[in-house]
Amino acid sequence: MHNEDQRKNRTKTSYKLGVGLGILSLVIAGCGTTTAAARPSSTKTANANQSTKTQSSASLKVGDALVKGKKTPVLQNHQGLTLYYFTKDTPTTSHCTGAHNCDKIWHAFTTNSSHVSATGLSGKLSVVNDIHGKQVAYNGHLLYLYSGDTKPGQALGEGFLKTWWVATPTLKPLTGHSTTSKTGSYGSGSSSSSGGSSSSGGSSSSGGSSSSSGW
Repeated sequence: MHNEDQRKNRTKTSYKLGVGLGILSLVIAGCGTTTAAARPSSTKTANANQSTKTQSSASLKVGDALVKGKKTPVLQNHQGLTLYYFTKDTPTTSHCTGAHNCDKIWHAFTTNSSHVSATGLSGKLSVVNDIHGKQVAYNGHLLYLYSGDTKPGQALGEGFLKTWWVATPTLKPLTGHSTTSKTGSYGSGSSSSSGGSSSSGGSSSSGGSSSSSGW
């Protein structure tokens, strides 16, 4: 009789253990399902962030840069990098192309939208559809970033080949013709289409010759 009671107890214990393991398996399976269902939401968040980045507009500001050893107010992008203009451009056409790697040295300042926001500027901002895409212009001058500037406040491209100059808040409007002369102090923005040579005294900061052949 005693042995029979022991067998019954072992049977009950095995049954309870089996039921417990079955319930535990169901709980684990349910948790796994919940985790899998949560994954798509993170993907949606990433896509939303990417969409916001694509729709963002260009942003400009006025900041100080060291231009030929002198602290000068210049146009900058939102990261504080100096913006420049090219004297051979017209208000609607960029002449900085793949020739002589111009577009590798000078990066067109472009935007993905038709809106440009700015702080501290009294001149006219516009977006021009050209070979670079939607390029931002200030007072008719298409804007660029110099590949040699690696941190905010630099203006190492000033006077490059005597055709590249920093863009300043007082940059005079360009109308219809490329600018082949620049007068006044560094960054004064005074320009003309008379065909005279540069009189700003700005030489190439990269050590290049003053010839603008090919650009």
